[in-house]
Amino acid sequence: MMTTPSLGTLVEVPVREIWKHEQYLLSQKNYSNVLEYDSCLDCFDIKELKVRKIVAKKAEKKGHLNTYDLCVMMQKLKDSEFIDEHLKKVYGINSFEVPEV
Repeated sequence: MMTTPSLGTLVEVPVREIWKHEQYLLSQKNYSNVLEYDSCLDCFDIKELKVRKIVAKKAEKKGHLNTYDLCVMMQKLKDSEFIDEHLKKVYGINSFEVPEV
């Protein structure tokens, strides 16, 4: 349980309820080359990574989301109340169009 302030009082709200809408379940069976088990994709916050950090860690591209998961995730980002409109514009979230297959 997480305690959150509400009009000067503390109310216990299950963490699961707060962030449930902001996460998207990726099925391991759809990403067996990358995931060892079903995993949640966090759509709560955009995390910026500097190219220098990616290069320093010798990161490798492992794959990409399938079209269905990409569309659902992008809609979650569009609908998110946690990501401000400026960031949505910067990252093209609101203007996202389904890629051609």
